[in-house]
Amino acid sequence: MIRRPPRSTLSSSSAASDVYKRQETMDGLLAAHEGEDSQAVRDIELDVQRTFPDKPQFQTEHMQQRLRRVLQAYAFSNPETGYAQGLNFMAGFLLAKGFETDQAVFELLSTILNYVVPRYHTPNLEGILVDQAVLEELIRLHSPQCYQHMARLDLSIQLLSAQWFACLLIGSVPDDVADLVWTRVLVGGRKIWLFVLVSLMDSLTLTFSECSDLSEAIVRTKALTTGMALPEMARIVAKAEGHFERRVSMSSLLGLIEMKEAQIRDQQLELSQHRQMMRLGSSEGFSRSEVEQLRAALTSRFGTGVDGITEVQWTEMLEVRFPGLVSDAARLFQVLDCDGDGKLTLKELFHALWILHHGTVREKIALIFTEYDSDGNGKLERHELQAMVTISRRLTLSPGEDGGSSVDAILAHLDADGDGSLSLDQFSLGVRTFPALAELLARYQDQEMVQLKRATQGLDVESEVKTLSALALALALGLGLGLGLGLGL
Repeated sequence: MIRRPPRSTLSSSSAASDVYKRQETMDGLLAAHEGEDSQAVRDIELDVQRTFPDKPQFQTEHMQQRLRRVLQAYAFSNPETGYAQGLNFMAGFLLAKGFETDQAVFELLSTILNYVVPRYHTPNLEGILVDQAVLEELIRLHSPQCYQHMARLDLSIQLLSAQWFACLLIGSVPDDVADLVWTRVLVGGRKIWLFVLVSLMDSLTLTFSECSDLSEAIVRTKALTTGMALPEMARIVAKAEGHFERRVSMSSLLGLIEMKEAQIRDQQLELSQHRQMMRLGSSEGFSRSEVEQLRAALTSRFGTGVDGITEVQWTEMLEVRFPGLVSDAARLFQVLDCDGDGKLTLKELFHALWILHHGTVREKIALIFTEYDSDGNGKLERHELQAMVTISRRLTLSPGEDGGSSVDAILAHLDADGDGSLSLDQFSLGVRTFPALAELLARYQDQEMVQLKRATQGLDVESEVKTLSALALALALGLGLGLGLGLGL
């Protein structure tokens, strides 16, 4: 029968060895959070009514109040986990064992959740996902026939064992069988829990060999586990503590756990970033396919863990892919780094791409203007226009033209106040009306031709040109994208 484990059982873990010294009392936790209305409290209230509906003792107000107090105390003591479905059955299972006090139940539940099966019930279920991956690898290595039949049936361990991990077999096997497993796991810890599951799966090899499809395998597995007799589980546990514990050293098991933890965290990070990008993309008006394209480009270039592009990464990207394209990569970085934190976040990238892809003509022109306004005084002075001309000549078919004469022509036509520079309004007007400036901004865009319509001296002139500013080119082609980012005038 399950009992509070001796202190020597916990001494193998420095974190767990002090559990009783640091354990908070239920009464203290409940008093400190009295009247608190949280999602965990509301979820507990719903599940208390649904715990073991077939057991009369759990339909009494007294037992439901005990269960409520234990679950709330744990949620308050461990905010990272809070409350998750399945904890009600674990706490109820312990309450039904006749412990002298609810404090003892709370302490034992905390020990199991915090030290035996850590992070099983966090919102992302990281602990369960890790141990499922560990279990699958242990089956592959130490029960190869079982693994082969699972592959033939397309039977994933995640599908088969979800309930086993969520409640530590409670509800999946008879209570006396679960009692035996819990007793051994409390003594042997996480390794025995994993070995018991490997041994259980190994015992199902013959059953899987007789199954013709996935559905049959699931139905027969459920029938065998829910009807399992205590002697059968005793044999499974004995094999776990003997055969499998001898074959798998503690060091190899810890190494396997660490490897799977890293893999699961990488997967969850990628999934989290994918969701973040979808939300950001949606908020900025991008379609799902556009978001996926940018996500794939960022992942390919910077890896799954990127939380922002640094100035060094940005400069290296431009120099490798388009050497000499941008005269001042640092200035371009500053333009895009809206909050000045030294990183281009996903939101900042989406914002810039949105302006260039979906924004108004004036928004696009303003970005280009800001890019070349290197001193940030709100004017394009002669040397800044000269930089723009230099970049333009690198991308046009006439690199030998005199850039100085182009700048003189632009200023002569558009510098209405004669101060030797162009304001944003003057620059914007010039892009729309002055052929020399419109042609200056014509850029080569990989595999795309963009129609540019402009009015010049009262005449409608249509010309198919290759348009894209250096800024758009740096963002789009630098990341390997093929977005249509033309000025679209």
